[in-house]
Amino acid sequence: MNILQLTLDWSEVWALLIPLFVLLINTKQPAIFKPVVWYVIIAFIINLGGNIIADYKTELHLPEWLQRNVFLYNLHSILRYACFTWFFLLIKVPFVVRINRYISIFLLLFIIINFSLFEEFNSGEHISGKLLTIEAFVLLIYCIAYYLNIMGEEQQSEKYSGEFWIVT
Repeated sequence: MNILQLTLDWSEVWALLIPLFVLLINTKQPAIFKPVVWYVIIAFIINLGGNIIADYKTELHLPEWLQRNVFLYNLHSILRYACFTWFFLLIKVPFVVRINRYISIFLLLFIIINFSLFEEFNSGEHISGKLLTIEAFVLLIYCIAYYLNIMGEEQQSEKYSGEFWIVT
């Protein structure tokens, strides 16, 4: 296999080694970064598992249900939403705090209905575009709400804090 192709195939794994390395060096992180730290660790494990399944399923003699890694990417989407919603709640974006309960209930109902009636959680064909779309839309709304919130704040010096760079 071409080394460039191998590097590209595993980029979703090795790219997460950069923030993991930074976290190993700077072990003391503010409490509000806890959801992001958890996300980086979870994403690394899920992406590593997904690539191992994709590249070594034959050699590892995995059971039939593990012949596809789609369920890991759908799980990744759900956990990304959970971690970043937790983050937005910790930084106390007023809009997110007010509306999160309703959005989370809607997303939970969507996941249950979608994977019960319309799509397989571990489809052999594709990851759930509907799930990814709704997750991305909600997180985008949360980011916009954060930016609108900091634009309305009086203190200019804190606008470019750690939270700002994570949201960006």
